Amino acid sequence: MKKRIIDLSHPMIPNKMNRKVEVKKLLVGDTRPLSSSNPEERKVSVFEHPPDQRNMVPIPDGQYFLMSEIELNTHAGTHIEIPYHCLKGRQDFIEFPLERFFGSLVVLHMRGLNPHDEVSLEEMKRACGLAGGIQKGDVVFCDFGYDAYFFESPEKYMTNPYPSIEAVRWLVDLEIKMFGVDAGMIERPKNPVHENHLLFFQNDIPIIENLANLDQVKKNRAEVYAFPIAIKFAESMPIRVVAIEEMD
Repeated sequence: MKKRIIDLSHPMIPNKMNRKVEVKKLLVGDTRPLSSSNPEERKVSVFEHPPDQRNMVPIPDGQYFLMSEIELNTHAGTHIEIPYHCLKGRQDFIEFPLERFFGSLVVLHMRGLNPHDEVSLEEMKRACGLAGGIQKGDVVFCDFGYDAYFFESPEKYMTNPYPSIEAVRWLVDLEIKMFGVDAGMIERPKNPVHENHLLFFQNDIPIIENLANLDQVKKNRAEVYAFPIAIKFAESMPIRVVAIEEMD
């Protein structure tokens, strides 16, 4: 059986993200300055290979190798949040179980909702029924169609629909493994208490925000992988989310 790979992540483009992403390029063996007038080269610095290291590792004339220093907000772009994000003393990425980061994916297609619509329990159940149902241990992603606004209209992007607390409680009771949306938030706007986050996190369910291309998942089920880098004390991490779908 042939399979196809679907990238469910936004690219990380410095200077175009809603949160800080800065890349400093270290061009070893090439000291030519980059032009600050080029938008693609802003916030980029080039450093000469340290002389002592250059003597240890000779670089032939006309050649170089590239190293980068990346500074970013852990919630930039497509990212995964674990309970440690809101619950003090919980596991970080070194300790959190790897089996929570992959599984059988069910996409709930719920496009056409109005800005700031609250997805009711009935609407969530209806979308689940159309997707073929949810089983214990499934990964559930909500397709609102808001990935189209991620780069093009940041203001509209922040007006996304969100699940009601009753809908979240229902998903938790189904014992799903992971939850995600193609939007930047799963809470009621300006809600000082992140009720949905807390309910998922209290049940060890990671959350993925800023997903993309969920409309490309055509089958009721696919495999999905969302592995973060194992960094001590991190509560969130930009990731590359990949779905693998069987082809007819």
